[in-house]
Amino acid sequence: MFKVWGGIRLYSGDYAETILDAAHDFNTNFKDPKAAIIVTGEITIENLVEVFVVFFFYDGEIPPPGIFDSFNALPVLIDNTKVQTYSELVRCTPS
Repeated sequence: MFKVWGGIRLYSGDYAETILDAAHDFNTNFKDPKAAIIVTGEITIENLVEVFVVFFFYDGEIPPPGIFDSFNALPVLIDNTKVQTYSELVRCTPS
C-alpha cells in the first residue's frame, strides 16, 4: 500500500514570526509539487494562549532534505507527523 508522510504539528505562538517566515520561505523557495503545508494561527478560548497549527504533507515516505527544515528546527507542543497511508492521514487515525 502506498504511503505518504504528514500530519499536524502544534507550535507555541511565541514562535509566530519564525513560523510565518518559514511558511513564506517554503512557499517562495520550494516548488516540489509533492509537498504542501497549511498554517493556521489560533487563540485558545480557555486560557487565551496563541498557538500555530501546521498541517504537513509529502506525497512519499521521506520528504527531501531541506524542505521542512525551518519548521523542524522549532520546538513542538504536539507532533503527529509520520509515514502512513493517505486515507489514514486524512482521517487522522493512528496506523
